[in-house]
Amino acid sequence: MPRTYTLTYENWPTVGTEYGSHLSRRTYSNKFRIDLPYANLLSVESVKLNGVVTLATDYRVIPGKPAQIQFDEIGYNEVDNAALEIVYSAGYGPTFANVPSPIIQSIVMVAAYIHNHSGCDMGQAISGSGASQMLRPYAVMGGMVI
Repeated sequence: MPRTYTLTYENWPTVGTEYGSHLSRRTYSNKFRIDLPYANLLSVESVKLNGVVTLATDYRVIPGKPAQIQFDEIGYNEVDNAALEIVYSAGYGPTFANVPSPIIQSIVMVAAYIHNHSGCDMGQAISGSGASQMLRPYAVMGGMVI
């Protein structure tokens, strides 16, 4: 069901390694695309940079898995606030009828597997029931491979 999530970075997120070997320069840079870690983005409620609410014209939403927020510029401000705070809604809804049927079927399969194999852990139940294959198209990978 839809929920509101808050993604907060105390420091601006970077890509690359912050410190290279002692013979090379730093090999990192600011990240202009921020991954939103929960599936099926419904809306972006607010985006704060250094504690200041930004306008919707200062960023754009890129759909996908994961959905992303892209900034063209990053302002700098010496304040003691979180560098980035994104409040957004994600999920399937507003009613249960909006949940895709493979997800509903996967929930039933996992519940049946747990009932028949008491003492199993959740990882066993998801893979053993076959639900993991059905859920794969809905997963937000965020750079991970399952």
